[in-house]
Amino acid sequence: MASITIRNLDDEVKELLRRLAAENDRSMEEQARVMIRAAVDGQIGPVGRLDQIEKALQELANSQG
Repeated sequence: MASITIRNLDDEVKELLRRLAAENDRSMEEQARVMIRAAVDGQIGPVGRLDQIEKALQELANSQG
């Protein structure tokens, strides 16, 4: 299997990935693999992806006060 390194990932994105991973009882690495696979396979369309990102950002904002 191949490996990739993602540099300059925003702290916000990392935190959202961490939360999604925890919600799905996965490691961050496994969650990233699942999300990349879904995006590549077309399981998450652009609109659905945007909705997920907006929801996650709103949840993050709400949790920080």
